[in-house]
Amino acid sequence: MYCEACAEHFYDHAIAIGIYEKALAASVLRLKRIPFVPGRLRGLIVEQARQALLTAPTIVVPVPLSPRRYQERGFNQASVIAKLVARHTRTVFLETALTRQIHTPVHRAGMDKKARAMTVKNAFVVERSRSIDGQQVLLVDDVMTSGETVSMCAKALKKSGAASVTVLTIARAA
Repeated sequence: MYCEACAEHFYDHAIAIGIYEKALAASVLRLKRIPFVPGRLRGLIVEQARQALLTAPTIVVPVPLSPRRYQERGFNQASVIAKLVARHTRTVFLETALTRQIHTPVHRAGMDKKARAMTVKNAFVVERSRSIDGQQVLLVDDVMTSGETVSMCAKALKKSGAASVTVLTIARAA
């Protein structure tokens, strides 16, 4: 299904398990506190990842946290999901290919689309372009609200030579 709201984004496709509500929202919030994916959710993630394989990704890259947020949390929930995806799809996992250089506010939900975009503009860089050049990237995150974060990640990846970027998230905003 084509989404006009995403027409100006830099990724090629976006896939989510479902809408960010009820049990899925609770699962995403839990994953931000505990780096563990329960069995039922794991099955849904793997199922969606296999659908994403139809776009033939060659590498799996998580959306990075800022160093400050990583230190606060102790882990990156997107990396937890991305490792799971890479393992079950036998795809190369590049955890540090993309880095976040700008720390963004935790609660951006109250911001409008333009304000959210400004908080992530130029926040992401690819450290080793050769690892990205010509690759079909599967970019993984926990939730996609406005799509600005994954769009800016995709922009950095494509600037470094990625052939395509498909986004896979557990949930998306309604």
